[in-house]
Amino acid sequence: MKKIVTIVLLLIMSVILFACDKSDKAEEKANEPILEKSQLIGTWEYIDGGDFQQIIIKETGLYRQITSVSGMNLDHTDSYDIMDNQLILYYDEMGIKYTYKVTFDGSDKMNFYNAGNGELVITYTRKAE
Repeated sequence: MKKIVTIVLLLIMSVILFACDKSDKAEEKANEPILEKSQLIGTWEYIDGGDFQQIIIKETGLYRQITSVSGMNLDHTDSYDIMDNQLILYYDEMGIKYTYKVTFDGSDKMNFYNAGNGELVITYTRKAE
């Protein structure tokens, strides 16, 4: 009888812990700032020595990325989406997409984090228009 009571108590505690964990995650997600398109719109730059990257995000759902890294140049235009509070940049020619969690430091810094592992990918600075 003691074994049955112990097993039942362990099951009840497991259910309670699981429920608390889910509610904590839901509360965490509710406290995340919502990514809005208006925050993204504009021209953003990253400059490090001779390396340069610029991303121009337009209201129309298109973005243009201009990159010059180690003598290699890229000028790419494609579409983007905002889903589940994340930014998705499409590279349709290559059949891939990149998903980022985006945070802002004030109105002039935009950080892209890898949505898969949370690693900081790049920090852009808003270009004065």
